Amino acid sequence: MGFFSFARDERLVAVGFGMATVGCIAAMRIILLRSRDKAEIPPTQPKTQYITQATEDSLKLSTLNTLLQHYNYAIRDTTLRIVAGRAVNDRSAIDDLLWGITREDYDERMQSLRALTFALEDSMGYIPIPTEIR
Repeated sequence: MGFFSFARDERLVAVGFGMATVGCIAAMRIILLRSRDKAEIPPTQPKTQYITQATEDSLKLSTLNTLLQHYNYAIRDTTLRIVAGRAVNDRSAIDDLLWGITREDYDERMQSLRALTFALEDSMGYIPIPTEIR
């Protein structure tokens, strides 16, 4: 009868229920964490797309004008870099910009200077985005 009287002790029953509760909570936490980790869908990396030189060369001035007015900043930036690359390789465009620097009109002179600086250094720090290509 010693074991049954020991098993009926309220303190032992309370400790048993406490340990069972802690064990259930710990097991549920582990199960939930593992199921959450298995159900997680990792984000897919965007596929990088590059513009080849052939694609760049095939763009017409009208297309570049349209792209320069696009609402997406990345498209405008890429288009501006294409235009600047063409301007650096075009002697008449550089001559026009150099001639624009000598003008009396301050706004025209600064616009030409900024465009020339951007074309030569390929930096976007302070150049306004042109609305049309000559």
